[in-house]
Amino acid sequence: MGKVYRHLYDQVCAWENLLSAWRKARKGKRGRPPAARFEMNAAENLLTIQRMTIQSSDVISVQSYRDYIPRTAE
Repeated sequence: MGKVYRHLYDQVCAWENLLSAWRKARKGKRGRPPAARFEMNAAENLLTIQRMTIQSSDVISVQSYRDYIPRTAE
């Protein structure tokens, strides 16, 4: 049986975690238009992602985030 991690959902949804993840994800992409659009309203977009994550009791699909996180692969 695999290892069980408890109480990680709160840590994933934490503002500090979302902010840290966004800072890591934006490296090398700040000049691209999708990244610039996200960064213009970064706080609002991160709050929306946080709200979506908290409200969802199921695993959140990548499709849900497509409008909020710029694509990284080209």
